[in-house]
Amino acid sequence: MMNATLRRIETLRLIPRAPYWITVSEIVERLDMLDYTVTLRTVQRDLMELASLFPLDYELKGRLYRWRWLENAEVLDLPGMSPQTALSFFLAEQYLFEMMPPYAAVALEPHFNRARAVLNERRSTQLGDWTDKVRVVPESQNLLPPPINQPAADAIYASLLEGKQFSADYRKRGVKTPKHYDAIHPLGLVFRQRVIYLVATVGSHIDPLQFALHRFTSARVEQKPVRCLKDFDLDTYIQGGNFDYLLGDE
Repeated sequence: MMNATLRRIETLRLIPRAPYWITVSEIVERLDMLDYTVTLRTVQRDLMELASLFPLDYELKGRLYRWRWLENAEVLDLPGMSPQTALSFFLAEQYLFEMMPPYAAVALEPHFNRARAVLNERRSTQLGDWTDKVRVVPESQNLLPPPINQPAADAIYASLLEGKQFSADYRKRGVKTPKHYDAIHPLGLVFRQRVIYLVATVGSHIDPLQFALHRFTSARVEQKPVRCLKDFDLDTYIQGGNFDYLLGDE
C-alpha cells in the first residue's frame, strides 16, 4: 500500500502544467527510472483515480493518452510552503517580475499565487503584514522599462532557449522603417537599467552586437541551429566594457 501511495505521489510530480503534456508511456518510463516498475494499465488506472481528486486534464492523441495539470491548478507542495519561503517568492515577484521573460513568469505564477495565499492565511502574524509593507519603486520615471512587442520577444526567448536562429524586423533609433534581418544568432540577454539587450551576431558576421529588445517589431524562430562563437563568454564580454559603449542600435 505504501509503495502504491509513493508511486502516485511521484506520478503527480511528473505531470506538467498546461500547456504542456506528458503521455502515459512517458510516465511509465520515468517511474521505471525511479525504481517503480509498473504497467501501462496500472499507471492509467492511477491517473483516473488521481483525476477524481486533483485538477488534472487528459486527452487521447492518436492512440496515446496524455495528461497535464490544469493551467490554474493550485501548486501542490510536499511539504507545504513555509511562510519564510512564501515571503521569498513574494519579494522575488515584486522585484524581478518585470525583468522576467514571459515563459519564466508564466511558470512561476502558480508559485507566486501560492505564496500570496500562504501570507494572506497568516495576516494575524508579523509575516502576514509583509504584503502591505513591501513595494518596489523605479529609480526614476526615465528608467521605466520601455514597452516590448511580446510576440517578438517570445520568439527571441524561444530561439535563445532552443539554440535556434531567428529572423526579425528591427527598428533602429531615429528610423521609422524597420530593417529586416534574415539570420540573427542569439548569444545572450543582458538587463541594463530596466532595458533588455540581446547580444547576437548577424548573418555571416562574427562580431557580437547589442540589440534593444523593445526595438524588435517582429521575430520568427527559424529551424536552423544557432552559430556559436568559439570561446564566447557573456560575463567576459560584459567585463570587457562592451556595454560601456553599445555596439548596436538602441
